[in-house]
Amino acid sequence: MVRISKTKSAIKDLLAFLKTPVIEEEIVDSVKKYSKAKEKNKPRILNRDLNALYNTGVVEKYYLKDGKVFTYPPDQYINKKYPRLYKLIKPVFYRKEISVDEYIFCGSGQERKEKTTVRIKMWTFEDNRTDREEELKEALLEYLQGKYPYCYNPNYPDGYIEDIDELNNYAYDDSQQFDEDNVNVIFPETDMVED
Repeated sequence: MVRISKTKSAIKDLLAFLKTPVIEEEIVDSVKKYSKAKEKNKPRILNRDLNALYNTGVVEKYYLKDGKVFTYPPDQYINKKYPRLYKLIKPVFYRKEISVDEYIFCGSGQERKEKTTVRIKMWTFEDNRTDREEELKEALLEYLQGKYPYCYNPNYPDGYIEDIDELNNYAYDDSQQFDEDNVNVIFPETDMVED
């Protein structure tokens, strides 16, 4: 997986939220807090990030002249006195993922003492920041109850896995950004892997 810098990520978040061309200075003011550079270097570094997003086709670039917005011509120099504007082209998708990594006891009689480690990751993607923790928690519990109904989990001492009302021990993350090309399912569909 290619990691995206925090500043590029923040730029994409801002432009995805605003959906209209935004002047570069406004972008810099909004996302400079995510840069670890010295304060005086932040505008230049963020300009570099904006140009990198433009060169990779993630954002469109415009310039403002006499109160009108024009598309920035890629093969022509435009004087820097005209403010630059940027707009997101490709939607940003967020991977919303829930996972468990714990042991359970399955079998009957003496075999029940054998522990089995369960490592499951379940995820979905959306082009928004909506929290899907509850939905994924329900889907993961449904999967566990379908596959391991008569196993015992010591984190839930009141009965078998099929008797669990709600998952309490899990990890949830919805901060990972992906481009559209790397998205394999869209909410409400989910995908998963079990080790």
